[in-house]
Amino acid sequence: PPLRTTPVSRGSLHDSPAAETPMPQSTALITYIGVVCLSAAACYGTLALIAVVVWQRRARHERVRPLPPVSVLKPLCGAEPWLYHNLRSFCHQDFGDYQLVFGVSDHNDAALEAVRRLRAEFPALPIEVVTDSRQHGSMAATARLAI
Repeated sequence: PPLRTTPVSRGSLHDSPAAETPMPQSTALITYIGVVCLSAAACYGTLALIAVVVWQRRARHERVRPLPPVSVLKPLCGAEPWLYHNLRSFCHQDFGDYQLVFGVSDHNDAALEAVRRLRAEFPALPIEVVTDSRQHGSMAATARLAI
């Protein structure tokens, strides 16, 4: 009868029975960590959603206080390039109740033409002009606004 021989293992990891099946402990640990992370993310998302809903409900119920009326003060001296367009931007304020007060030192100031155009274009907006040739302080620009 022929002799049967069996191969001899030389210590390879592929020949051991443990290498053929994954280690159940490491798979369970990775699954556990994944479930914990997923649960934490779901809890965070739920709490964030609750916070948004609560914040929106409070914002709806709070009374909106009207903004106090203001005066925008702008000293002028002479007609400069783009003056009308720059002053026109004051008329497009997204604010409640406001008025524009322009100050000049001479009632013949060239800048007043731009103010006249603004008054014609925005008749509902209170636009005032203060004319005073006296020097009321050390800064000429702000002295034009002294009343």
